[in-house]
Amino acid sequence: GGYKETSQETAMCGVCARYPCSCGILAAVIGTFCIFSASCATSIYIRLTPLYTTISCEHASTGVENLHIGIPLISPTTLDLIIQMNCSNPNPYSIGFEWTRLGGVYLGAGRTKVGDTSAVPGKVSYFPADGFGSIWVRANTTISAMMLARLAGDLIQSKGQLPLRLELRQRLSVDVMLLGSMGPKVSQPFVKECGMMISDLGLKPKIGPMACADSFDQLAIPPVGADPYDGTMRFSAKQVAPKTIQEGMNLKNWGLGITMAVFYTLGAILYIVAGWKFWSVARDRYQLGKSARDSHVEMGSSSDSNESAI
Repeated sequence: GGYKETSQETAMCGVCARYPCSCGILAAVIGTFCIFSASCATSIYIRLTPLYTTISCEHASTGVENLHIGIPLISPTTLDLIIQMNCSNPNPYSIGFEWTRLGGVYLGAGRTKVGDTSAVPGKVSYFPADGFGSIWVRANTTISAMMLARLAGDLIQSKGQLPLRLELRQRLSVDVMLLGSMGPKVSQPFVKECGMMISDLGLKPKIGPMACADSFDQLAIPPVGADPYDGTMRFSAKQVAPKTIQEGMNLKNWGLGITMAVFYTLGAILYIVAGWKFWSVARDRYQLGKSARDSHVEMGSSSDSNESAI
């Protein structure tokens, strides 16, 4: 019922007994590979801890393009608002955005729909790993005289300024690069509500600072002419992909933890085996040299005795 060595194990032990130095070198090489693999896993673990750090964005600019002043009761005023938000991504992986569907553009306290939000042609919303990037939004807006008449009460109450609210309906993708190769790609819907004040709709519209929140009810919009919005829009783990990030943390902790434990242990064992083999070789060579010296001394003593007898 005891353990019996297989023929392969017997042959391996025989080879190592016959060539202990070669086995020591092989054990040292494999041990070095194990330690190197464990070190790479440790480096990845440190780089991905924490797995997600909150991304901060600030409103950079809002420009007006394709402005066409309408004729009262004949044609509406149309314009495109080009919005840029600069963001800092402290995470070790890149994050990109793409539009999944159009968002709405709403004017006034009653949120009258006047257009849609979409991507800006020729602009890419992208955050490089450990770097800075931008989110670009185009708000295609159409404002008619009839619409302004319905919003007259809002205009009087807000001293000629109307809140313009925007829906951001995007999908963000996360590309995790591990050791220079493409790792898992995570895709998650991203929803944000933003707004700004707009005035002088009949002439050249003036735009106030933009603010963003998780919902329109939480949104506080600063007036036209106010100092640039000093708040920061943050993408927390809960907003980005809470379930996916938690699964990634579990995978990182268990996967990389087991990898580090196994390879560090194997490396240490193989280094001990290599050291023992090298010590055995040195010991055998020392004993062989000592035996040779002892034999030489004995032969010399025997020769001197024979000469004395003669």
